[in-house]
Amino acid sequence: DKKVPVISASSTSDNLSEFCANQGDSCFFFRTVGNNQANVEFFSEQLVNNARRAAILYSFNSDYSQSFQQNFQTLFPQYGGTVMQISASNLSQPGFDATEAISQAQQQGSEGMVLAPDGGTSAASLRNAIDVIETNEGQLWIAGSSSLYNPETLKELQDVSNNTLETFVAYAPWHY
Repeated sequence: DKKVPVISASSTSDNLSEFCANQGDSCFFFRTVGNNQANVEFFSEQLVNNARRAAILYSFNSDYSQSFQQNFQTLFPQYGGTVMQISASNLSQPGFDATEAISQAQQQGSEGMVLAPDGGTSAASLRNAIDVIETNEGQLWIAGSSSLYNPETLKELQDVSNNTLETFVAYAPWHY
């Protein structure tokens, strides 16, 4: 009612923008980083150079991950890519099997995988995404959303092979 603006320093979820747009003139929402659509546009342009067919793994229970996944499903094909569907795609699922996810992606003809773990809302999501990177060992190109731009990711991947790192990239729209 007082028309106080809301400013997000880190959220990229499209849901916040949509929520505010539906409120009319009484909602003022600004961000200091791009939303998921802007992130996925850059991401898709870069990924299609190495992996025209890619599966996406994300956290089903996260607004951020769902927003990223929806944008990827829409935008990646516009850049010439094909989104491959696999059943082992929920990074927040307890008992997630990285080997099975990679195997399914390869069986579908994927050349790459996109990882969009949640921003820490589930205990397993980031750990499962890191497991995919480690287990992949350079077999498929892996592109990670900004939620992988995390000190834990760097710590966990510090001893992996160069082959693993040469086929992995994470997108970060900001630096803390």
